[in-house]
Amino acid sequence: MNKIGKVTGTIGLIAGIILPALAGNYEIDINESTLTWAGKKITGRHYGNIRFEKGNFEVVNNRITQGNFKVNMHSIVCTDLENETLNKKLVDHLNSADFFSTEQHPVSTLVLIDSKHLGGDKYLFNTELTIKGITRPLSFEADVEMKDETVAVSGILRVDRTRYDIKYGSGKFFKSLGDNMIDDFFILNFNIVANKSGEGISVHE
Repeated sequence: MNKIGKVTGTIGLIAGIILPALAGNYEIDINESTLTWAGKKITGRHYGNIRFEKGNFEVVNNRITQGNFKVNMHSIVCTDLENETLNKKLVDHLNSADFFSTEQHPVSTLVLIDSKHLGGDKYLFNTELTIKGITRPLSFEADVEMKDETVAVSGILRVDRTRYDIKYGSGKFFKSLGDNMIDDFFILNFNIVANKSGEGISVHE
């Protein structure tokens, strides 16, 4: 082996030691992970938090290959309204049949179908999102930071609520709404922290 070949081989060996191929099952830390929501209407916007109930995913050769996340719909809170009466009125409305019907559908799920590395820390995720018992495909980009024992994933979901039978205040279905019209899309901003687990995952549990 010539000198260049030896140097190249040495660099490759060092890189293999420093950057091992990560693999394993990771379970979400619900206390360290955050999920926020935001919705807009003609006269303003509202935002707040909602909590993950559980979640896990599998990593194979530094790529998240499958996963399952559940969100507790009863945990919806509004953080922009300081008036307690108005705050409760909004949250009760979000829990009602006009929006998420949380009594009948207390859990929403996101199931990872596959992912693609786009370069750097950026990945494309193809998923299935279930709200109110209705499942639709949803693709989005997210940033992924991988360490041996911890994986962090952050990104934004832009969800068309009308695809999940949430039509209240939608200009698609109701005319002459004026200032009462509500944007068909709501935003979910997530920061997931997951720790390595010895257990396997059940994607469709």
